[in-house]
Amino acid sequence: MTCLTKYAMRVTGCFCRLFYRLGKLVAKYPFPFVILPVLIFSTLGVFFYFADHQSNVEDMYTPINSRGHKEKIRVKSLFEDGSDENFNAMALNDNQLGIGIILQQRNKSNILTETSLDVIHDVADQIKNITMIIDVEIVVPKSTRDIWTIGLNMTSEGHVTSDNYVTLKQYESANDRSGLADDVKVMTITRAVTLEDICARLKGKCQTDGFYFLTDEFREAYRNGTVEYPYWNSPWGSLDLSRSLGNVNVTDNGRVRSAQAVRLIFNFRRNTEHVEHLSFEWEKHYVIVAPDLDYGDLDFAFSASHSLGNELDKGTKGDIGIFAMTFALMIFYAAMVTAGGDCVSSRALLALGGVLAAVLGIFGSLGLIGLLGVPFVNIVGCMPFLVLGIGVDDMFLMMAAWSGTLGNRDLTIPERLATTFRSAGIGITITSLTDGLAFVVGGFTSVFQSVRNFCIYTGTAVFICYVCNLTFFGGCMALHGRRVYSERHTLTCRKVKGHDKLYVRSHFGLMG
Repeated sequence: MTCLTKYAMRVTGCFCRLFYRLGKLVAKYPFPFVILPVLIFSTLGVFFYFADHQSNVEDMYTPINSRGHKEKIRVKSLFEDGSDENFNAMALNDNQLGIGIILQQRNKSNILTETSLDVIHDVADQIKNITMIIDVEIVVPKSTRDIWTIGLNMTSEGHVTSDNYVTLKQYESANDRSGLADDVKVMTITRAVTLEDICARLKGKCQTDGFYFLTDEFREAYRNGTVEYPYWNSPWGSLDLSRSLGNVNVTDNGRVRSAQAVRLIFNFRRNTEHVEHLSFEWEKHYVIVAPDLDYGDLDFAFSASHSLGNELDKGTKGDIGIFAMTFALMIFYAAMVTAGGDCVSSRALLALGGVLAAVLGIFGSLGLIGLLGVPFVNIVGCMPFLVLGIGVDDMFLMMAAWSGTLGNRDLTIPERLATTFRSAGIGITITSLTDGLAFVVGGFTSVFQSVRNFCIYTGTAVFICYVCNLTFFGGCMALHGRRVYSERHTLTCRKVKGHDKLYVRSHFGLMG
């Protein structure tokens, strides 16, 4: 026998003794081991509500410290964002904020008729009139008692319509501090935001891709048959119509005869953090109200610059129902597999405890890691399915070890559970350690922030699930053993007569 083998056997023996003692402890005091994990990890799960949910696709799926990322930061430090007064789509440092809408006839006919152009113009006006109300924290002199006295432009309803204020974040950034000076205080105002407040501008005018469809000049040129495609020599210079017209039919000399779809893109500015926040919030508000606008007889489709991230998040939230279905299916499967025996020895409810141990691991991980400030990203939505499978595997290992002790009927409950832990403890430790280590490595080595966050959440869930199997599920096994030893029904826990005390009634009378 080699030294390495001796060392391995010594380590294995040490762990077996530890698991044996733990099993005895859990069997002697099962209620604390059942109740405490439920209280602790369920409470942690509540904190997931306050976790930071990150849906920015660029931040989550761009390699960390990549050359492109570093050079983007360098470019942003050299060139200011000019979307407030000198907008140029080719000079942007970040992906452009904005909304887009595509309109077409329901019968797929020409969209450039006078009637359709009137509807398009009306839709654009409706979008411009969309008003979002949002609360903003601003810093004002301490002597201020009423926001009407500090010179802000306001509506009759008391909603602020101007930007001539200092937000709390702007104040803290400018003063490099997290607190307030003695002569100022924070007040909350209601800000009314329209498209005019957040639109990207050039020479004082909001910049909209496809704006020419809203003008009389385009209508006249189209009626006269002088609109060239794809480049139109318009009154505003050469315009690329291929960006705004779909399925275009042209004449032999390259003039637009008809088109099936029109696309309008309203660009937003992001020259300051506050304006960017307002733009993003207005964009989310638009996505909510856009289906209720009046589009006449036109079909429509709309999108926003954050649509991809939002739809990924929506898909993750939609998985909640699938997870609930998977959870129910796993309970049914585990109960059916372990439901053998009579009404006393059946382990169907014990299997439910094993599935709940995995669920506690999931909730505990979501709450704990969210509480530590690690953003929740959409791919973390895959984590519950992985952890549920890992946890149920460990449950079956422990139940198999429990069944292995049935041959010795002289064992007490603490001795049976101690023997179970000694047999299965190393097995579930190795499986959990293997799975957890893989996620730990991914959490430290992946170049993608989304993968790192996924590995952190999942690795933590695997560890908590392992702890719950040894504590919560171990306590459930001890209580199950007590119930069986005292011959109580698996559902009602009422005392059941043994086989030797039952009487069989036949048509000859009673036979015992």
